[in-house]
Amino acid sequence: MGKSVGLLTREFDNKKIINLLLCSIICIMPFIIIPNTKQPYITGKVIYIYFAVITIILFSIIDRIKIVINLEEKIILIFLLSLIVATIFSIDVETAIVGKTGRYEGLLMLISYIILFYIASKYLNPLLKVINILSFFSCIMSIYTIIQFYGVDYISKYILPNLDGYPISATIGNRNYIGTYCLLFLIINIAIYLKNEYKINFLFSVVLFCGLLATLTRGCWVAFVIVSLMGFILFRSKKYLRRVVLILVTFITVFLVMNFTSGQQLINRGKTIASDVINMSEESGSGRIMIWKMTLRSISKGPVLGSGLDTLDARLLEDQFSESLKLAMQGIIIDKAHNEFLEYWACGGIVTVLSYISLISVILYKLFKHREDDVSKIFMLTIMGYIVQSFFNNSVIAVAPLYWIFLGAAVKHYRDLDKAKTVQAIAE
Repeated sequence: MGKSVGLLTREFDNKKIINLLLCSIICIMPFIIIPNTKQPYITGKVIYIYFAVITIILFSIIDRIKIVINLEEKIILIFLLSLIVATIFSIDVETAIVGKTGRYEGLLMLISYIILFYIASKYLNPLLKVINILSFFSCIMSIYTIIQFYGVDYISKYILPNLDGYPISATIGNRNYIGTYCLLFLIINIAIYLKNEYKINFLFSVVLFCGLLATLTRGCWVAFVIVSLMGFILFRSKKYLRRVVLILVTFITVFLVMNFTSGQQLINRGKTIASDVINMSEESGSGRIMIWKMTLRSISKGPVLGSGLDTLDARLLEDQFSESLKLAMQGIIIDKAHNEFLEYWACGGIVTVLSYISLISVILYKLFKHREDDVSKIFMLTIMGYIVQSFFNNSVIAVAPLYWIFLGAAVKHYRDLDKAKTVQAIAE
């Protein structure tokens, strides 16, 4: 790349700067807290994402990024257009554009996610050194979550003394989302350890597993078990057996120690999974069954066109006034479906949810085609981990950008593999 003078010139490697910005969203953004604001866990993250995305766009223009429209880009374009249509016809246009206060996942934020996905598919190289740096930051989050699990909370004491929140919130603000965060990096590091037997990745895996347990997030626990079984199938080989046994024994030991030292909290939390499955009442899954039923009833009244992003509470109030009012009188406000697919359907419409399903299906299929490649396996398991937990959880700005960046990086990886095969075929 040529060189000249100035920050916004080719004296700097624009691609490296873009990669640095993408990585900063992954490792720095989740830690941002701004005290003395109405949403201290959210406000700073929103500002940082918008700043990073705008800067990335600027450097992409300077680098003269080539716009290539392949199948994935066509699907994401349909996804975007469906969201725009839902916004235009939204029952609350302002909220649909900016997002609900405290959530801020309106059209502008989804456009940011799409840009991150596209840019990552062009630029992001998941080098092992970079992954380890990102994993180091994730371990810091995990360690603080563990500390909170045992009743020590310096953030609540010194930084946010006047905020009443979850006992386990770290710098993300909600244990469910911390669970998703830890889950993503846990899957990555276990897979890297199985592939290469690097001790650092084993250590990262143990720390992140402890953090995942400390969140007491059942949806992420279930996702981890399911993905672990998938990983066992993908990595089934005698050469991995000793590493699998070591991880299994270590994790069981960690579970028993944390359970014993916490007064059986882990066992007691695990029992609620079985009881919810057996009972299947509306109160099951912390009320998720009731939320899903209400969301589906609203969808059935208008399945084609969504109500606009982040407007589920307004849609439920419009479609099911008496029931929503009754819940509101009890202090219960349902503003998310606790299932990303239902959320996209209710707020974006049928085209939105189908295009989203199509996108992740295409990506997973192409990764599966390259299943002889270990990195493709790692991407596949990480994406599946997020998808499984998303059946029980919400999209949130502290974690969702990471997922969209990982999706883009996966696309770049299998496209690079295809290019390498093409070059090799031509050479032969």
